[in-house]
Amino acid sequence: MTETKITTAPIVIAGPTASGKSALALRLARLFRDERGQAVEIVCADSVTVFRGFDIGSAKPTKEEQREFRHHLIDVAGAEESFTGGDFIRLAIPAILGIQARKALPLLVGGTGFYLRALLRGMASDEAEDPVLAAAIKERLVARAAAEGYEALHKEVLRLDPGSAATVHANDHYRVVRALQAMEIYKKPWSELNRTARQAPWRFPGTRFFCLEVDKELLKERIRQRTSQLLEAGLMSEVRGLLASGLSPASKALLSVGYKECLDTLEGREPESTLAERITLATNRLAKQQRTWFKSEQGVEMLRGPEYWEELSERLETAL
Repeated sequence: MTETKITTAPIVIAGPTASGKSALALRLARLFRDERGQAVEIVCADSVTVFRGFDIGSAKPTKEEQREFRHHLIDVAGAEESFTGGDFIRLAIPAILGIQARKALPLLVGGTGFYLRALLRGMASDEAEDPVLAAAIKERLVARAAAEGYEALHKEVLRLDPGSAATVHANDHYRVVRALQAMEIYKKPWSELNRTARQAPWRFPGTRFFCLEVDKELLKERIRQRTSQLLEAGLMSEVRGLLASGLSPASKALLSVGYKECLDTLEGREPESTLAERITLATNRLAKQQRTWFKSEQGVEMLRGPEYWEELSERLETAL
């Protein structure tokens, strides 16, 4: 990729946690900048890096990396807020349009498949749905969850739509509520709404969507190492600081993998001696969900690990 040719069609680097997305994306950004003379701006597609104060557990890009390349969708929400896929779209679309207007390359990086699908193909529903009706249904469902428990709502999702078993998980409270809400609004199974969204064309023409695929055993080892690094970097202290700042233990952000396990320890539900093991297990479950999600997406180009660079460079060299 040595010719001077400007491209502003988004490139996506996605994949499960600990697969090496960020390192690969930075290498690609440097190549475009140094060899093609093209500016690159990074859009983070991660459901935790959007929150201010959630730095260590989310493996947020470092300050140095953020100075090297302009980053978007980082620290855009307070830790007490409930940030949704709709919020992500609302901020990400103008960010990408702005990047393209500056003749820069939008490089989307992250593992939150729902955010990426919603941004690139649209939501699994009409983005212009009646907000008053949607809010009323959501309020009723959240009240039910408080009275009956989210497990009961999750069972209802599976009863109404068995096809959602692989994509709506009992501990993903937002998705459980959203699935029931959408099914009530549109009178269609949640899996059907998602299937329609997967088949929609790219919102931004020319998008290239790459997903990193790592051997399962190698990924497990990377996750184990990553867990150790996060704890050594002070993840427990970060959670203590968030709580000391007044953040409610019930906040959505503290239900994220790594943070929830630390919270369980700090509130006495689990011993600290098992913390690393619990975070590792939870992260492996998340990685499995991410792998399943991306394999179901249309138009995704899989890159086989652990070394992705040569294959990625060859595919882009052919297309650009």
